[in-house]
Amino acid sequence: MRVAVTLLLLSSTTTCVIAAETTDSSLPPDRELATFHFADPNLTADLIAAEPDVVSPVCVAWDADGRLFVVEMTDYPLGPKGGRVRLLEDHDGDGRYERVTVFADKLPFPTSVLPWKDGVLVAAAPDIWFLKDNDGDGQADERRMLFTGFGEGNQQLRVNGLTWGIDNWVYGANGRSDGEIRRPDDPTNKTVSIRRRDFRFRPDTGEFEAIAGQSQFGTTFDEWGNRFLSWNTMPFRHVVIETRYLDRVPQLAGVEPSQNLQPPSDDGRIFPLTAPPQLFNNESQTHFNASAGTMIYNGDALGEGYKGNIFVGEPLRNLVHRRVLVPKGATFEARRTEEGKEFLASTDPWFHPVYFAAGPDGALYVVDFYREFVEHPGYVPEEMRNKVDWRIGAEHGRIWRIHPKNWKSKGPRPNLSHAKSSELVKHLEDANAWWRVTAQRLLVERKDKTVVSTLEKMARNTPSPLGRLHALCTLDGLGALKPELVTKALHDSDGHVREHGIRLSEQFLAGGARVHSSPDSNSRLDGVSPHQIDRFCKGLLALVEDKDVHVRLQLALTLVGIESEEKLQALARLTEPGVKDRWQSLAILSALGSRPWNFWRGLSNTHPDWLREPTEAEGEFLDTLASIVCGRIEPHDSMGLFSWLVMNRDKPFGRLTFFCRLADAAKSNPVLRQVLDSALAQAAPPNISAGDLPDQAQAIAAAPDSPLPLKLAAIRALGKLKSPGGHRLLGDLLLPQATANVQSASVRALAELNDSESVSTVFAKWTAYSKSVRRQLIGSTTRSSALAAALLDALEKGAIQLTEVDPSTRQALEKSSNTELKERAQRLFRGSASADRDEVIRQFKPTAAMSGDRAKGAAIFARACLQCHAMQGRGNAVGPNLYSVASQPKETLLVNILDPGRQVTPDFVSYTVTTTDGESLTGLITAESASSVTMRRPNVPDLTIQRSQIKELRADGKSLMPDGLEQGLTQQDVADLLEFLRQPDDRLLPNDK
Repeated sequence: MRVAVTLLLLSSTTTCVIAAETTDSSLPPDRELATFHFADPNLTADLIAAEPDVVSPVCVAWDADGRLFVVEMTDYPLGPKGGRVRLLEDHDGDGRYERVTVFADKLPFPTSVLPWKDGVLVAAAPDIWFLKDNDGDGQADERRMLFTGFGEGNQQLRVNGLTWGIDNWVYGANGRSDGEIRRPDDPTNKTVSIRRRDFRFRPDTGEFEAIAGQSQFGTTFDEWGNRFLSWNTMPFRHVVIETRYLDRVPQLAGVEPSQNLQPPSDDGRIFPLTAPPQLFNNESQTHFNASAGTMIYNGDALGEGYKGNIFVGEPLRNLVHRRVLVPKGATFEARRTEEGKEFLASTDPWFHPVYFAAGPDGALYVVDFYREFVEHPGYVPEEMRNKVDWRIGAEHGRIWRIHPKNWKSKGPRPNLSHAKSSELVKHLEDANAWWRVTAQRLLVERKDKTVVSTLEKMARNTPSPLGRLHALCTLDGLGALKPELVTKALHDSDGHVREHGIRLSEQFLAGGARVHSSPDSNSRLDGVSPHQIDRFCKGLLALVEDKDVHVRLQLALTLVGIESEEKLQALARLTEPGVKDRWQSLAILSALGSRPWNFWRGLSNTHPDWLREPTEAEGEFLDTLASIVCGRIEPHDSMGLFSWLVMNRDKPFGRLTFFCRLADAAKSNPVLRQVLDSALAQAAPPNISAGDLPDQAQAIAAAPDSPLPLKLAAIRALGKLKSPGGHRLLGDLLLPQATANVQSASVRALAELNDSESVSTVFAKWTAYSKSVRRQLIGSTTRSSALAAALLDALEKGAIQLTEVDPSTRQALEKSSNTELKERAQRLFRGSASADRDEVIRQFKPTAAMSGDRAKGAAIFARACLQCHAMQGRGNAVGPNLYSVASQPKETLLVNILDPGRQVTPDFVSYTVTTTDGESLTGLITAESASSVTMRRPNVPDLTIQRSQIKELRADGKSLMPDGLEQGLTQQDVADLLEFLRQPDDRLLPNDK
């Protein structure tokens, strides 16, 4: 048998194997099973289906009668388009499927299937379909497109993960290809952008929403409704706060709403049993790299020790990884269960676990995309793509069932489509989540209100908390949830039920209908009396001291539906213990409603120490609060706010922070600007003056013993004040004597001043600055015409070398909206980057065969790459993490460096924003809402721009990494850089001084 010689290639999203020689070395299922090694010796697996019955499977789901639908991506990786959905039926109940039918075919790269209304929903970009067999022959004769517009990116990165939520919505994963989604039957052609977001929809009504996340492959819930996301190198993330709560406050719209669950000291190490698919070891082969199919196991066959565990496949390294979710505040920590080994590892390199499900029998099912290559050739240089038959073994595919040894499936075979509604209600408290979720779905689909009284009795009396919760959510889906039942849920003995009771109460609060998930939420207020609403309010406010952190979090999110002083008092009581918790703080800030100014004043009186010298957490909370207050200020309230500025000199942090946010708001509010200028004047009518603010800010910023949060607030204020002494101080604070965060704050302040006189001498001290300060100053020129002009002056005089300007900043200056600056930049950088990237690659091709110096390469990497990329804990997360590029051949690395736009995924495409005041910004979109867009750029903080300030937003269609990295580099320099990238070591990276 010929032995495959392999090299592993890594892009920003996946890995790719190139083989010099290959042969079909597949194993029959019984021999593959013998290669399985479980960490738990009490577990085993058996084969449920294999080729030819299933081929290239990527997803499975059981309908109400236990029929198994299998999604087959037979057209992977490059087509022609022709994926399928197969229907497998087990008529004798032995666990094997005797009848196999092609339910639907000619689907382009399908990824997901979910039962609904006697048919299935199928995701196959650009569409989501409803498929149904109406004549009973096992083949879909009804095909109806529900939604279209999903991105058709790389076949690994498409819409997927259709999953039922306990709130009666269908949830789905973005897949990292985004899209502008619309209903094909909507004559308005209204679209919903899912850029950087996941989604949910109601297939019966056509409602569609963008939601928090951007899961890559897989969406999963625990049994209490917490949602978890997948990512190839970060497979355990929890959505802590849904964006429908954050989006209602523009100042919170750019906040990341999910939490990475890996413990801080956990580097994602995995322990495969197969040989690395290359000739040498490196970290990409021993850490999370191509994770897929993240799933919470909610079955009952494996035993209590596995219930609620999170599983993920690492298909490249032929293993299944498991973690235990341990509560940690409002979220979780995913802790290892097997040390030095995996839940399941195979010695067969063709075993590729890509998807998981808990079946009607409670066992854990593993979908095995059994073939030689799972990697995608799209990430391979074009000249290398034809050296391999990427479809070797594409005729294979297996589905495995994992369970304890000597286990036998208990309970009846599923036959729920014919069950009476009263029988379905009983399944709402089943120990196996499949029965609970399926029963709830069927009851909501049937709209059978004859079971309402039975459901109400279950919600009140069943000893099962899960039964009570599912009964409540089913009543909600039927539009039959009564206020008194929700009131009872607020006092439930189980915190999870109380939490959902709070969520369900939103539909009965005048201000909460807009965030509620019920299809009838807008009409629920019609039959609710003022007395009942008052009871709800009192019941909610009584939970302010609840011992359960999840209850307190949901309470804060829901309180937006109440507008009263009692609400503000409750939020203040939540703030004292919650300010140290990022999630609780966000929830409180999202719920202030129309009264943030009253909340600020109350906090100023109850916690004056916070406004004097806050801790870091208190300072961050106050800063965001001030931005919310100032973003909602009305002109007639402005004098009261300025009075607060004058009367609270003894609260310097609060005063400076409030002033800064007020100045930000005044930029787009001429009336506010006029009042602010008047208030800062020494003799301002009507006898109100904040004229000592510059002196106070300067004194605090200059004092060496000022607490850091207070010092940073003073520096920020100096960037908004006309104070020559303050401007000179900002220049001094760039020098190495200041700490790094003080230096960064001073750079931002100088950029915001945008004053030619203030920055005229900044670049004169260039050699005295650290490398970090130099990079930040250069990066800030894209936002400050004064800094840009000063930099160009220094470049023209030769005081700063052209090579010190990174390609991204150079490109931005050459596209500046300021004609004079653009022309000067174009003259300076003319010819710096050749447009013929193929020719540049040919010029540097010899470097792949040259010997390099790793230490010198590390210095080049630090100068040219760390400002945008992270590696081994160093650098910045603007572009893809480079922690595992060591596995790429030098030829591939060379192409990626010199022609970065050749292959770019949608989430790393650059965008250009033109603002209403003429500013042009280019960067990555990291967050987006109805009210704002958050952009990430090299060397400067993320920037959230309100949509009201955006004149144009366009995709550039290429990588944010510009052409021209080779400028100033010799062939030997590039060889040194390649050598370091192949053998990275953070110890070789120079200090950022």
